[in-house]
Amino acid sequence: MDGPARLIPLPSKWIIEFGKPIPTDHYPEDAWQDAMLVFDLADQVRDTIQQMLYRNLMKRRTIFG
Repeated sequence: MDGPARLIPLPSKWIIEFGKPIPTDHYPEDAWQDAMLVFDLADQVRDTIQQMLYRNLMKRRTIFG
């Protein structure tokens, strides 16, 4: 496809989903210095996002939405 036609975007559907907050108020103030704790929380966030993406992917009927 050449010319101005290639500038027209294909229709797409976007979903913005917010997950449940991860409570951190029960950790001490210096918990951010605990590398293992930060790693575990980051891993939990990654896993949650991956599950949300997979769930939305399974709901999709076509590549356009």
